[in-house]
Amino acid sequence: MTSVVPVADGFLAGGSAGPEIGERDARLWHSGDGITWRPVELPRPDAAEIRDIAVSSRGWVAVATTGPAHRPTASVAWRSAAGGAAERVDDEALARGLAVSVAARPDGSLVAVGSDPDERLAMAWLSVDGSAWTSAPDEASRRHPNGGKIRMTDVVVSGDELVAIGNWVGLQFGQGTSWRSRDGLEWDRAPVQPSLAQAEPAAVVGVGGDLVAVGTFGAPDNYLPRAWRTSAP
Repeated sequence: MTSVVPVADGFLAGGSAGPEIGERDARLWHSGDGITWRPVELPRPDAAEIRDIAVSSRGWVAVATTGPAHRPTASVAWRSAAGGAAERVDDEALARGLAVSVAARPDGSLVAVGSDPDERLAMAWLSVDGSAWTSAPDEASRRHPNGGKIRMTDVVVSGDELVAIGNWVGLQFGQGTSWRSRDGLEWDRAPVQPSLAQAEPAAVVGVGGDLVAVGTFGAPDNYLPRAWRTSAP
């Protein structure tokens, strides 16, 4: 299991089943109390791993990477209208990258983030209801300053803005970073911050008027848990 969200009648969790090296099949589970879980049928779960789930008034949407577990190559999504059966969404825009996080905006629309398969471009996608996706245009703020690897790892709605976190890789050490966007299409990357040096932020959440991110510090030699807090924009 890789993700879990609260739903009206309990909890919904996503993940996959299969070998550590090779192709895994997507899995979805539901629980009314968090103790007893049952599988939820997914159409065509082959060669995918659910990475994140978002819930809105319109239902839920899950994003998944596809291909071998150790080297994913593309993305798909599953969606379900409130109370309806799940349907798989094979979208050309999602297929061009690795969507690893998805968030629902107040109006029910969705934003997903991740990277291209080679992690040379941090990517973002928008969707009205999860049935069709539009990728944000390429822009310098989502490319590595020197052409190296860069990725978004999570996104959260903060007031009337979107905030994404991630990292880029220098000659040896990584550098954690963040982005802000009002529309999900144009993103501003934060200046280099010493508190995020050699760090890989993995998840972010809003807490009151602040944001809290968690991840690791010390790559490539050590991976120590670390948390960061900031006042939300």
